[in-house]
Amino acid sequence: MSLENVLGGRYSVKGNYIPPAARVHSIALSFLSNVPFIGQGAEYYVGRRTENKTYHLANAEKIEEVKATASNQKPGMYSHCSVGIQRRKLVTKHRESVPEDLLPDFSTKNKGYIKYEFNFQNVAYHANPALFNMYPLPIYGTQVFSESELACGGESDRFTFLKSEFQFSKFWPLGPFFSVHWGSRVGGIYPFFQSRIPLNDRLFLSTCHVRGFKSIGPSTADAGETERFAATGGNAMWASSLCLNFPFLFAPNNGLAAMHLFANAGNNRMISSYDELKDVYTWFRNCACSIGAGITITRIPLFGVVPSGRFELNACLPIGIDKRGDLTFRNGNPKLFDNVRFGLVWSSNLTS
Repeated sequence: MSLENVLGGRYSVKGNYIPPAARVHSIALSFLSNVPFIGQGAEYYVGRRTENKTYHLANAEKIEEVKATASNQKPGMYSHCSVGIQRRKLVTKHRESVPEDLLPDFSTKNKGYIKYEFNFQNVAYHANPALFNMYPLPIYGTQVFSESELACGGESDRFTFLKSEFQFSKFWPLGPFFSVHWGSRVGGIYPFFQSRIPLNDRLFLSTCHVRGFKSIGPSTADAGETERFAATGGNAMWASSLCLNFPFLFAPNNGLAAMHLFANAGNNRMISSYDELKDVYTWFRNCACSIGAGITITRIPLFGVVPSGRFELNACLPIGIDKRGDLTFRNGNPKLFDNVRFGLVWSSNLTS
């Protein structure tokens, strides 16, 4: 249930309520303003929600939050800055499998933060309506996204860190029907005063970054054989993907789906020194890679004809490097790769 644009005009009130799942109510209330001197748009938010986790040591995170956000939007550019306080708690159904050093993250913690996001987009689409109907994704241009967060904890859970992520995408047309898309993402967390990085805030790589892999980087599998695979996150990561996009071969005028060939790779690590960060050989020697093909649904019929996300059905093959340094078409740890499962990937970001 939701309410929106209650007051109308320059000011408005927005709220929503989601019935309990697992006995947790999600509710939010926002006061919206577009007064120029506080930003082109502003939001004052208070609410509670539950975020589900996939292939994570926790099953979900319960968050109670108060924040203020100022946003600015111009053609091709969007930015917003948020200041807020969170009271949060990780929950799991498998507490017995949680390592002792991570148990403190499963108690209630407080967090204060300042977050800034910037998005730049200068892309072009097919000008011909027939070609656009065959392939409605960008064929030319550039997209840039960056996010920075400065956060600190309370007296009982001391932590202070700076977290930054940067994503770059480039599109090139290749004839009237094909286009090439290259995207890369890097991220890092710098803890101040040698403080510990909470599990809630660590960096994670998954099938949305390197298709086919449950998770990349530190996990419960690092300690040897384990009954339950779960990611524990890192503090530095990179991922890159190269795709050849083209209309759906079997029904090119369907207006809903396209196809792609892809090759992607990435790595996520928990590093403790600058020397480890500079170790380029290890970054590439232990990275996860996959190649494959898939179908991309770019428009969801239930939401109209406007592109509303990216929905992929892929088949891919993992590529690893064996102990002798040779490429091998398999993965050393079968727990890391969804090699026999049927899976669908949903992303609200068209450039994922």
